Amino acid sequence: MKEIIEIKYYIDKYKLGDILPPEIMTYISIKTYKKNSLILEADKTIENLYFLLEGRIEVNSILENGKHIIIDELLPFSVFGDIEYVAGIYDTLQNLISKEQTKVLSVPFSVLDSKLSNNVHFWKKMAIESADKLIRTNYSVLKRLNNKLEDIIIDLLAENNDEFTFVSLDAFSKNLNVSYRNLTRVLKKLTDDNIIIKEKNKIKLIK
Repeated sequence: MKEIIEIKYYIDKYKLGDILPPEIMTYISIKTYKKNSLILEADKTIENLYFLLEGRIEVNSILENGKHIIIDELLPFSVFGDIEYVAGIYDTLQNLISKEQTKVLSVPFSVLDSKLSNNVHFWKKMAIESADKLIRTNYSVLKRLNNKLEDIIIDLLAENNDEFTFVSLDAFSKNLNVSYRNLTRVLKKLTDDNIIIKEKNKIKLIK
């Protein structure tokens, strides 16, 4: 009963009555995650659509060397799991980690199929969310393309405690989507300028 009251509170707060009607109330769940909790793991099966009610979530992808690159940051009231649901891809595309105490509302995909397949308000919300993610992704890609490779490498170091280990320069260049020759040139320049220290398979930012 207490959870139902809480669910109704957030549905009213975010004006979700048309998207999440009363008949699916008993299928909805709310979960709270502590800071730095793994909410969804890349390549794992996803079965729910999620609404971020409170907190902050980091979206990241793992590189070949085990390090991660931040893709996006989600704030209330973000929706996730929508791309996987609409596209019929039932494996999570990235890792989602809570960056502070975070509260999430979830609805099983099976309930969406059986109860909301003809709900125009629900599908309009999915279209808006998908378009918003596309715009943010395009902006991120354009920003990356416009940034100098030196800045991208320094940002990568800053995101990984000033140190980055790679399997090989060839793999590193592929992860950054640049040529091997361009990467080695930029790494040499950063080393010569005393901005980084390069070891065999590691670079470090000089403070």
